[in-house]
Amino acid sequence: MLRSLFQTHKQEFVKFINCMVDAIYVMEVKNNTFYYTVMNIEGMKLSGLTERAIGETIDTVLPKDRAEYLMNQYRQVLQERKSITFEAITANGDIGESILTPIFDEEKKEITYILSVTRDISIRKKMEKRLEESEERYRLIAENSTNLIQLVDSDGNLIYASPSFKKILGYHPIDKSHSVFGQFHDCGKKEEFKKQFESALCKKETVSIEMDVQHENGSILWLKVDIIPIFEIGSKISKMLIVAKDITESKEYEKEIRFMAYHDPLTGLPNRGFFKEYMLMSLERAKKNSESMACLFLDCDNFKQLNDAHGHDAGDKFLQSVAKRLHSELQKDDMIARIGGDEFNILLSQMNSKQHVSDVAQRLLKVINEPWPLSGGEWEITASIGIALYPEDGDTMETLLKHADIALYDAKNNGRNQYKWYDASLY
Repeated sequence: MLRSLFQTHKQEFVKFINCMVDAIYVMEVKNNTFYYTVMNIEGMKLSGLTERAIGETIDTVLPKDRAEYLMNQYRQVLQERKSITFEAITANGDIGESILTPIFDEEKKEITYILSVTRDISIRKKMEKRLEESEERYRLIAENSTNLIQLVDSDGNLIYASPSFKKILGYHPIDKSHSVFGQFHDCGKKEEFKKQFESALCKKETVSIEMDVQHENGSILWLKVDIIPIFEIGSKISKMLIVAKDITESKEYEKEIRFMAYHDPLTGLPNRGFFKEYMLMSLERAKKNSESMACLFLDCDNFKQLNDAHGHDAGDKFLQSVAKRLHSELQKDDMIARIGGDEFNILLSQMNSKQHVSDVAQRLLKVINEPWPLSGGEWEITASIGIALYPEDGDTMETLLKHADIALYDAKNNGRNQYKWYDASLY
């Protein structure tokens, strides 16, 4: 029936398949031998055959190795009685993908024809090879990168994580969770990361954040994290690339720089700048809550004699010890700063009463008066303190510091080794 159909409508069929971009071959099956019955123009180009091949068998028109390979594929169709797909090298050296489909004679229930549709997939294969090579390059980069690299889907489910996690954080993400959000020990950090992740999804742009994470051993590391959307063809986001860099060292350096900017290098106490910032904030709080504060200005008496007698190294050690003694007498919310030389500012931000301030001042004088071991002996030294109260003696930082300084000089001019309250009559 099919044979008569080809014979009756062969010209129309050939016209039809000549319009197709795929190579079309109709092979007639006789006694397990395969004869070319119909082929289109594209089929001739791909196989290197001409119309003279019509009616001939595969092994008579093709080179032996190609013919044997093709006949094995056709025999497989006869054996399995179903379509198969395979790849083969074409006459011009390109790669073709062929689908062989059996056509059964309805009367004899036998395969009488096999339809072959072959498409040149050389370009696709080249692209696949380039993609594989590109993926291999990126894999090598990721596998050897010191950055933490994760590839997740748009819901945050883990697809890939670089080996550097084990080295830097002491664990592999998959050991914690299959979701990127499940890797955080702290709920607050988890919510913050999730917020930034969703922001990158929504804005369709890279979002960068800095965050601290916990190492497997409990230590804290700082990471700079880039959350990068990966787009499919068009604007749809298919995946998210998360690249994190360990910035712990630079964070520690920044911390040191900030500490140096706001602290005295000799004693480690806050410096003048830090003290003023803290005092301004404390004044705002005191005004808002109707609280009282005390500003103390302390200066060591006769420190110059100690320096002259024992040298600057001994003087530095003395100041370091003074800082520790004074700090030990203050409460958590109190502030002490070295202003310069042997001068210290103290802020009592939680002042309960004037008596409380007096008690603190007496304790500070007492710890200064205790003997100082120095150069195999002891050195005795005293201190003087000036005190200005908020709001009685002023309601601005400048005024309070000025009035505490005036009270200090009153203490020094009247015998030293004492504290004095500011009084308007001292002007």
